Amino acid sequence: MANKHDIIREATLLFAEKGFQGTSIVDISKAVNLSASAGGIYRHFKSKRDIFDAIFDIYFETFDSFLSHVNFNVSENSGDQKRALARGLITLSLQQAKTNKYTIKLYFRERERLSDIHVAQAKKLREDSINAFRFVCQYVSGGEVDFDCEAVAALFIDSINFRVCEFAPDFGISEERFVTSTTDLLYALVVGK
Repeated sequence: MANKHDIIREATLLFAEKGFQGTSIVDISKAVNLSASAGGIYRHFKSKRDIFDAIFDIYFETFDSFLSHVNFNVSENSGDQKRALARGLITLSLQQAKTNKYTIKLYFRERERLSDIHVAQAKKLREDSINAFRFVCQYVSGGEVDFDCEAVAALFIDSINFRVCEFAPDFGISEERFVTSTTDLLYALVVGK
């Protein structure tokens, strides 16, 4: 028997691919093998909008957990450790995006439908992501960075999100190659080498 988690997972896929308007309760019900009646989907959610909101409730809760993983152990000062820190930021960001691929696609497809609460959470998430990025860049550089952290963070985050959401085949660029090259770019920008 399908539960709330199953409904949210399948609705995320359907909304991301067909859009909110293009997806019906019947579509979601079929995907989880429940009836669209009061004993099925409506036992768990009042409406399609409630399902949509639940998707982003979960996403923003789990993103806080992701940001806590960016809290690296930065006690070592060797160049190799600093490069590993930059690589860790890229790798964790890529993993987070891959884990939430369809939610990210849904966000960009239907962001005008977000509730005011989710809009505020998205803004906070962006600020927190930039602060984590800035922290790593400051540590790697050994002080204040002399570039626009917000713009550079957006460049890297957008690149990762685009890769995850749009590159179904990876066009000959393996994940390892992508992470290594992105790390090299970030490290060169931060330390100037």
